[in-house]
Amino acid sequence: MRLSRLLALGLISLLLLWSLVMARSQLLTLRDSIQDQMQANLETSVTSLGLVLQGAFLGGDPVMAETLVNALFDGGYVKSIRLVDPDGKVVFAREFTAPIKEVPSWLPDYVPFAEQTVQQEITDGWNILGMLTITGHSSYGYAYLWQAIQRQAGILSFGILVALLLLFALLLFVLLPLRAVIQRISAMAGNHLPSPVPPAFWHEIRQLDEAVNRLIQEKRRNHERRKLKLLRWRLAADSELSVRSSLPRGVFTSTQGQLVLYRQVNDASLFCQQGDIEQLWAAFNRYWLGTTAAMGQGRRIPLELLVSPYRDALLELLRKGRPGMLEWVGRPVIDQPSPAALFKVLKRLGYEHVLADFGCSRQDYQWLEWMRPRWVICQWSAALPAQYWILQNVTLHDLGVGVLVYGCLDTALMLELEFNGYLVAEPE
Repeated sequence: MRLSRLLALGLISLLLLWSLVMARSQLLTLRDSIQDQMQANLETSVTSLGLVLQGAFLGGDPVMAETLVNALFDGGYVKSIRLVDPDGKVVFAREFTAPIKEVPSWLPDYVPFAEQTVQQEITDGWNILGMLTITGHSSYGYAYLWQAIQRQAGILSFGILVALLLLFALLLFVLLPLRAVIQRISAMAGNHLPSPVPPAFWHEIRQLDEAVNRLIQEKRRNHERRKLKLLRWRLAADSELSVRSSLPRGVFTSTQGQLVLYRQVNDASLFCQQGDIEQLWAAFNRYWLGTTAAMGQGRRIPLELLVSPYRDALLELLRKGRPGMLEWVGRPVIDQPSPAALFKVLKRLGYEHVLADFGCSRQDYQWLEWMRPRWVICQWSAALPAQYWILQNVTLHDLGVGVLVYGCLDTALMLELEFNGYLVAEPE
């Protein structure tokens, strides 16, 4: 489970639990307040009722007393009235029907009301006429409580919604810097050189950002140091490397066994005889539509097409094809925005890239950064020391790129120099 989801579920659960506890506490407080009010009403009623009954019974007219009681309390908040004389005989008793109030059935179970009862003696001077008992209806309390709940529910819901929005905003504010750190670490684990992490607001996360940025800077520094050293070696041996053999077409086998790593489908010379960019595009278009490649096979494409007016047409042509390996040949001059975005589109389409004729030049590394290829192909030269090849291959491996070589069949030497594969066969 993602940390953001876990934190969100935890905070939402705590918020809902807190809301339920607070709602329960508020309901109990409101119930106690309603009960106090009902008790006060019953005490007022028992006083006035005592005076009514006292006058009626002293005057000897119980019918008048019952009429007055019905007029005052029938359908009200009084449930029952009971008058008992000193001998225990019931002098007067009256039960009133409970008023119909629309409240949920769960409310009496969730917030119970205690029965409200008030007693008062009725006297005539020093003589005790009897004990008057009044019991209140709990339905009135539930009706008042339900009305209060309905009024407060909207406020509570709005408060919970605002609290949730604030919690999600806080989570984003905390987790976005962490995601940036994770993305950089994942990029370095995937043999890429990410950009530095922007400093976060939180002190602890800022310390983590600084640590990751130091790792990124050190990785970049080592990478640039290796590139410069390789470039000096190439420049020193430039006179001996001026003559290059033509790019071969064949099968590249792993230096650790007979596993085929990569196979070219077409010869690079297929496009070399074209005079201008229009003829080159026409030749490539005919070739692409007329050939197919199996798994692990790569079809060569001139990089000149990426910096030509046919760039969009090339992308549309590749969209219609079956994704596979693309081997890019040539080194055109870039006088327009970099093709990095196009390579990202091709990667999303499922294409993998091979960069041919890699020579550790600045231009080669620039194309390497844009393309992020799976393989690079370089030509073997005995003029370069073994340290050069080891440093080149280790540097490329640190970027997640495999190295294929042609021009040498010494398997043990290629394995010792950290090459992944070498050309072992060429078609006739």
